[in-house]
Amino acid sequence: MNETNPSITLLYVTPEKIAASDKLNNTFVSLHRRGLLTRFVIDEAHCISQWGHDFRPDYTKLHSLRKVYANPRVPIMALTATATPKIATDARDHLSITNSKL
Repeated sequence: MNETNPSITLLYVTPEKIAASDKLNNTFVSLHRRGLLTRFVIDEAHCISQWGHDFRPDYTKLHSLRKVYANPRVPIMALTATATPKIATDARDHLSITNSKL
């Protein structure tokens, strides 16, 4: 991924890995600077909310993605099939997602 033209187009990582790996985060910053980081997709987004049945603390740290990758802004998509309206609102607010559709 640190090559001039990386061949990876989709990378799956856990919130725990993002929270724990400086090397991975440095790679993300490098990709962003080169305009190669096009989107973050948060799967199981209901885990962000403390109201959710599968709460995982490292999901709450994902709000930093909005701050670190703000200029230019990297879109964030949050996916879940099990969120109540309260949990969906909590996840959107936590990730600073505006103009979302349910």
